[in-house]
Amino acid sequence: MFNQKANSGHNSSALNFEALRQTLWQPIRRAPRVEDNLMMADTARWLNNLPPGLRPCLLQQRYPRIVNQLFLLWPSHDKTLAYFDSLLADKRGDREGFHPLIEEELTALFRHAVKRKAALASVPVLNDIVHLERV
Repeated sequence: MFNQKANSGHNSSALNFEALRQTLWQPIRRAPRVEDNLMMADTARWLNNLPPGLRPCLLQQRYPRIVNQLFLLWPSHDKTLAYFDSLLADKRGDREGFHPLIEEELTALFRHAVKRKAALASVPVLNDIVHLERV
């Protein structure tokens, strides 16, 4: 037989857990800003310099803040790859994820970033420059 009291207690604890999770997460997440919904002019120029098949059209329409952040991190290979990891890997276990077409665009850009890092690492002169910049 259905026990409403036991069931309502279970739902209550689930709701309490969700409220607690949101309470703990909110201080970490920064407040949304108006510019989150606007693509920067420098970002648009960077996108135009990418090969046409790599330009993330859906991503820039839906998540301009992510494209802006990619542009800002792009000069640093390690930071760019770490950002891709934070976008594509669900480390919390409760993310909804991106629409499959947006995930495709992110994955294609990620692969491009990995190839770009590998290509630059194979050029000795550039390796020396990167090493000198870190010193």
